[in-house]
Amino acid sequence: MRRDEVSEFIESPSKKYFIQLSVNSTDRSKENYADVVVKLFDSKQLLLSELNTNAGDFNKWAIDWNTNNDTLIMKSSDIGNYAWKISEGKFEKIKMNSELNKNAENIFKKKYKN
Repeated sequence: MRRDEVSEFIESPSKKYFIQLSVNSTDRSKENYADVVVKLFDSKQLLLSELNTNAGDFNKWAIDWNTNNDTLIMKSSDIGNYAWKISEGKFEKIKMNSELNKNAENIFKKKYKN
């Protein structure tokens, strides 16, 4: 993803939410520059929340909805695997388990299927 573009809206399994991915290119501080950012929207595409994943775009990363609920799963080659459930329109980090880790690996493999 180029630093000046955003992804299309990605709808959640429940159809209650959308996410849009971008890469921070405005905050030039060393700790935040080129981080992957996720914006959460409601079903009417109104912004609810924003999450800096702390995953750097200079590394490989993949993020997507879990297939059966409103949980985001991410695998990043620099920070590892993470998951966030949506609670009252906000991101809530949850503990990884074997199923979430397996899903993170699948999301990553799907994006980088070489």
